[in-house]
Amino acid sequence: MSIRKDHLTDTVSRAVTLPRIIRAYKATFSANATQEDVDIVLDDLATFTRFYEVTDATSSPEAVSYIEGLRTVFHRIRGHLRMTDAALSAMERNAD
Repeated sequence: MSIRKDHLTDTVSRAVTLPRIIRAYKATFSANATQEDVDIVLDDLATFTRFYEVTDATSSPEAVSYIEGLRTVFHRIRGHLRMTDAALSAMERNAD
């Protein structure tokens, strides 16, 4: 399941508790994750980084830079977690 704006809403409506979110992070970053764990982590990161929000036009340049930095980190983590084994293998072959 890939992360989407409507999926984020679905997860929030399921009332995922903070302990469940923490368990999902631990599983995801220890390579023992289920797809649900990964989805919970990505939903939480999307919320934390304001990935789906539009930056207020009246925000200071520093605030915009900060928010864009958060979004960049989210995008990188999401990309790595969603990378297929085939894509990873191709990347490793090309690195040689």
